[in-house]
Amino acid sequence: MKPNLKPPLLLFTLLLSLFAAQLFGQNTNKINKNTKEKPTYRYVLKGYLSYFQEQKQILTIDHFGRQYYDFEKSAHVLPMFGFSKLRANGSFYEMSLTQLNLAKQDVFILRGIRDTFNGSLISTPLQGAKSHLAHIGTRFEWNFPIFKEYMDNIQPFIGGSIDPSVLFKDITPYTIAAFPTRIFEVCNSFSIIPRAVISLSEHWLLDIHLPFSVFTTAYSYNYEGNPILPTYARSTSRFENKFSPNIWSIRLGVGYRI
Repeated sequence: MKPNLKPPLLLFTLLLSLFAAQLFGQNTNKINKNTKEKPTYRYVLKGYLSYFQEQKQILTIDHFGRQYYDFEKSAHVLPMFGFSKLRANGSFYEMSLTQLNLAKQDVFILRGIRDTFNGSLISTPLQGAKSHLAHIGTRFEWNFPIFKEYMDNIQPFIGGSIDPSVLFKDITPYTIAAFPTRIFEVCNSFSIIPRAVISLSEHWLLDIHLPFSVFTTAYSYNYEGNPILPTYARSTSRFENKFSPNIWSIRLGVGYRI
C-alpha cells in the first residue's frame, strides 16, 4: 500500500509559508511597531484556498432489515472567500463560504441498430441520466487572541465555529434499468480552529488555520423510485450524531484590512 503523501506535503507547504511570511513581514510590516498599538481597521476581506478531507462510514439498512456499511473517503481543493469583523479586544467574528457546488449533468449514450428491412438506423438509449446537484456550506466563527499583548508580525488565535451545510441531488435516468433518485441532506458541524494571522504590510495579511470537527449532526433523506417496491419502502431517512468525525482541512487565506 502506497503511503499518503498529501498531509506531509501540505504540512511542509504550511511551514514554508509561515517562514517566508515572517521574513517578509520583518521588512515590510510598519503597523505601530514601536508602540504595539492595535490597528484601527474594522473589517477584513479574505480569499481562501482550502484542502478538505473527509472519511465516512455509512450504515444502510435494507427493507429486509439487513445492515450494510459503506466507507466513503473524499478530498477536495476549494477556492472560497470570507468576511471578518474586528473587535476592540483583539477578537474577531468571521463568516465564510466552505462549499459551493451547483452542477447540472446530462449524460446520454445511444446505441444504433440497423434495420434489416429498410436499412434505417434505429437509436435506442443504452444508459445515461440527467442530474442536478446543489451543495452549499458556510462557517460562522468566533476567534480570540492567545496573547493579550498585540503582536505586529504573527498573531496566534484559537476559535470555534458552527458549520451548517445543505446538499440536494436529483437523478433522472434515461433507461428503465435505473430508477429516479433524490438525496437531501442537512448537516451541522462544530469545529475548533487554531490559526495564525501574519501581517505582510499595513493592509495585507496571511491567514493560516486548521479547522477540525469535534461534533457533527446530520439528517439525510433518500428516495428511490422503484415501482416494484411499495410506496412506504421507496424512501429512507436517517438522523445521525457523531463525536470526533474524521473531518479536517487546511485553509490558506490572503486578507485585506479596510
